[in-house]
Amino acid sequence: MITLPVTKIVLRDKLLLLGPPGIGKTEVIISKAKQEAEAKGKIFIDLKAATIEEIIQIFKNPNKYYVLYTLNSNSISKDEFGIPRVQNAYGYYFMRLIPPAVLAVLEIPDIEGVLFIDEITSLFDDNLFTMYYSIIQAKEASWFYRFSKKIKVVLAGNPPDSSSLSRVLPEALRNRLTIVYVTPPSIDEWHDYMMNKYGNNWGKFAFAYLKIYPNDFYKPPANDNENFPTPRSWDEVARMLVEIEDKEVLKAYIVGRLGVEVGSRFLSLLETRITEEDINNVIRFPPNFSQLDIDKRLLVVYSVASRINAHNYKQYFDFLKYLGKEREFLILILQLMEPNTRLALLNINELKNIIVPLLKLMIQYESGEYKTVTRFMKEIMQYVGVR
Repeated sequence: MITLPVTKIVLRDKLLLLGPPGIGKTEVIISKAKQEAEAKGKIFIDLKAATIEEIIQIFKNPNKYYVLYTLNSNSISKDEFGIPRVQNAYGYYFMRLIPPAVLAVLEIPDIEGVLFIDEITSLFDDNLFTMYYSIIQAKEASWFYRFSKKIKVVLAGNPPDSSSLSRVLPEALRNRLTIVYVTPPSIDEWHDYMMNKYGNNWGKFAFAYLKIYPNDFYKPPANDNENFPTPRSWDEVARMLVEIEDKEVLKAYIVGRLGVEVGSRFLSLLETRITEEDINNVIRFPPNFSQLDIDKRLLVVYSVASRINAHNYKQYFDFLKYLGKEREFLILILQLMEPNTRLALLNINELKNIIVPLLKLMIQYESGEYKTVTRFMKEIMQYVGVR
C-alpha cells in the first residue's frame, strides 16, 4: 500500500483521506483550504464560524470569497435541507425549500471552496449513504439542492483496521473517490502547527521530549481499554502543561491522554531534575555534554533554551558552538527558544557562522521523498541568507 504524510495531500474534488484517528486530517484540510484561498487571492471564510454580516457579504460578492464547511457524516439527515414553502405559478402549486444560510452559500453559482465530510467510515445508516453518493458524484442533494460545481467535496475517515467503529465503504461509493491512505505529520510539522495555533502558550517540553522519543508521537493502543498517543493527544498534553497547576491532576490527565506506557515515560522525564552544577559543568566545559545520558542532555538543552537571551548569550557561546557537532540538539535549542531571542542570536555573526553550514547539511537531507523543510527552517534559512 502507498501512503502519504497527511501534510502532503493536495486538495482535489472527490478525495477521501483514510488514516488513523488523531493524526490531524481535519486540521490539514482547513490549512490547505486557507492556502488555496490565499493563492487565489480570495477571502477565506469558515462557514461554521461565519457571522450573518459575513454571509451577506458573500451573497453580494461571491467571487471575492473562498468558503469551507466541515460536516460530520452522521450529523445531518435528508430532512434538514430547508423549510418547505408552497409556491403558486399560473394556478399550479409546488413546493420549494428555503435552505439554511450555509447551504444557500454553497449553492451560489461559481462560489469556490471545500465541503469537508468527516467520519464517513463511521456512518452506518445506509439511507444516508445514498445521499452522499449524489453529493459526491453530481453535487446534488434532495430534489431541489445543487452545490456549486466549484465546491470540492473532500471526505475523511478511519480504516477498519484502526477503529472498531469503522466500516468498509460500499463499492459504489469507493469507485466515486480518490482514496489516499495518510500517515501522521512529522514532529517538526506538529511544532509548526502548535506555534501557529497557540504561539508560545503551550508546553514546549512536549516537543523536546518527542525529539528524543519520536516513536511515542503516534503509537496504536496496546488494548481496548487504554488511551494512546497521537498528534491530537500531544496537542492536549502540551496545553495541559501550561493550564493545570495541580501536579496530581496533571499526572492523571497526562496518563489519561497518552496511555500508561508513554504517559509514565513522559512523566518520568518531566519530573527528572538537573542541578545548577549539572548545567554549569556543561557550560564551563561543553564536552561534558556528551558524557550525559540522553535524558539529561535533553534537560540541559531545555534549560539553556529557557535562559539564553540576546544579552547573556556570550556565557553560552562555547556550548552553542560545541552543539554544532550534535546538530539535532543545536536545532532543538533554536526551536525551543523564544522567537525574538532566536532572531537576535541569529543576527550575531559568530553564531551565524556555526548555523549556516549546519542548515545547508540539513537542507540536503530534507530534500528526499516526502521530506519537508518546515516553516521554522524556512524562516531561519531566509534570515541567515541560506538558499
